[in-house]
Amino acid sequence: MLTPGQPLPHECDKAGRCCWGGAVGLTHYDIWYMIKSGHLAKFGFNTTLKLTHKETGVIIYGLGPVTELPVCFLKLAAYQGKEGAAAHCPFLQWDESQVSDEDRKTLLGGELPGLRFWKIDGKPRFVCGLGLAKPIQCYLYPLGRIGEAGSNSEVGKWRFFCDVSRCRRCMAEPVRKAGCGFTVSEHLARPEIRIALEYTRDYIDLITMLARRGLDESVRQYVADMMFNFDAVLLDGGATPEILEQSRPATPDELMRGVAILVAGVMAKQAELRKEQESEETPSEEGSLIVSS
Repeated sequence: MLTPGQPLPHECDKAGRCCWGGAVGLTHYDIWYMIKSGHLAKFGFNTTLKLTHKETGVIIYGLGPVTELPVCFLKLAAYQGKEGAAAHCPFLQWDESQVSDEDRKTLLGGELPGLRFWKIDGKPRFVCGLGLAKPIQCYLYPLGRIGEAGSNSEVGKWRFFCDVSRCRRCMAEPVRKAGCGFTVSEHLARPEIRIALEYTRDYIDLITMLARRGLDESVRQYVADMMFNFDAVLLDGGATPEILEQSRPATPDELMRGVAILVAGVMAKQAELRKEQESEETPSEEGSLIVSS
């Protein structure tokens, strides 16, 4: 585990090695920002319907096989028909300012890109196509985090750890031994990370509530739809494709409020049904035979 004042144990040189062969989890904020920022337009994704399409989309979401709670991941793209370690983030792109035709030929000739040909002459050859809209997991990497849900008197907290095993080939020896020139807290204070963490805490608290309340599968799936495929929910609710963009949540807070209202409504209905059942099961004295001694 890392303390806030500790030097960050890595310094990224943007070689792109960590963009291959690893799952990237997404939150509602990641999806909302990807769509709202317009960064996905160049990839042909302007709605969550296209983003989550079973055949042509690049995002998978649903209920986790173990937790049965809403989860969402990027779908890795196979490299030259190869899956597993050879699969990469669908938004990974060549850095055209650095790649010559000869470089491209060399890179494409590798059995597994990244095992040998991440860099030529010390220069990285890949770049994130999402730019500032990349997921919070990518901003933080290789920092890992453990979310601790809040209570009535305390807000949720994050604890951070670091596994630089996949970064070792990217790091210079001094950085590997002493850490880079800024601390963990300075890294986390970057505006794009700080904002994303605030919204991710809301996501963790919502998932925790779903786990505790025992809501049925259809409700949990609808919550997943609202968070990760809100365009489909809006269209099902009567919004037209022409006004879809204006109908979307204006902020991540607005998106989560809609989810919270749904969950609160279901919980209130469940409480009402339980109360009715309890009243039906309670024997009434009306018409009963009371024997007194």
